[in-house]
Amino acid sequence: MVVVYVAAVGEEAAFRLFLMSLVSAVAVRASKRLPRLATPGIFWFANGLSAIAFAAVHLPSWAAVTHLDFRLAGAVLALNMVGGLVFGYVFGTRGIVPAMWTHAGADCVVQFLGPLVG
Repeated sequence: MVVVYVAAVGEEAAFRLFLMSLVSAVAVRASKRLPRLATPGIFWFANGLSAIAFAAVHLPSWAAVTHLDFRLAGAVLALNMVGGLVFGYVFGTRGIVPAMWTHAGADCVVQFLGPLVG
């Protein structure tokens, strides 16, 4: 149970608070936009990039426990990208702590309901 919260806090700090914020800041600076605020396009660009990175880091753990074929890799990437986009949206609209709680809730569903379904 503790691993759910450790993963949620660590991954949200890395992918939303650090990566998504960094990409947004660089994109705002590159656009030379005044006042220096992210547009919806910049927000979704940063969110998409962080979601791709978030999805990619989940592949090695799957590969460690099962044979990772093309279909499974695609499913892992797609589901984690959707999760990453949702967590990024929550981060952008509500803040880092709600994003962490949302991530922890999703992990609880996966950890507890997943074995019942599979």
